[in-house]
Amino acid sequence: MTKEVNEKALQSQFSTILNQIQRMRSLAVSEVNEKHLSSVWFVGQYVSQKIKCNEWGTKVVAELADYIHTQDPTLKGFSKRNIYNMVMFYDEYSSEGFLNFVAEKLNSEFVQTGPAQLETGTKKNGLSVIWRPKIVSIPYGYRL
Repeated sequence: MTKEVNEKALQSQFSTILNQIQRMRSLAVSEVNEKHLSSVWFVGQYVSQKIKCNEWGTKVVAELADYIHTQDPTLKGFSKRNIYNMVMFYDEYSSEGFLNFVAEKLNSEFVQTGPAQLETGTKKNGLSVIWRPKIVSIPYGYRL
């Protein structure tokens, strides 16, 4: 009987350890995803601003992609096409239309989980300024 009790106690302790490992792994993956999204947001914002003020054109974006690849060949996902996708991502989710959509659809009764909330700062012209991106659930196929 004592051996059976010890086995159950060990199984419980092992389960506690396994649960903690799995929880920490999940948190680590979430943190990595958030940092990657912040990186994509930064690149999109930087390049978007350079393009909008006519400092950069298509050739400069291609040179940036080549530069990133030359300086660090281990970095993947920073081709010219992907950099333009980052610009479109930034432009779309920092736009007035998106902020209005969020304000309209996400009322005070609807509370998202922590990783899905937008972190906002001071208001400008009645709109909240997004400090850093977080994922927001938008119905598939919805157009702003």
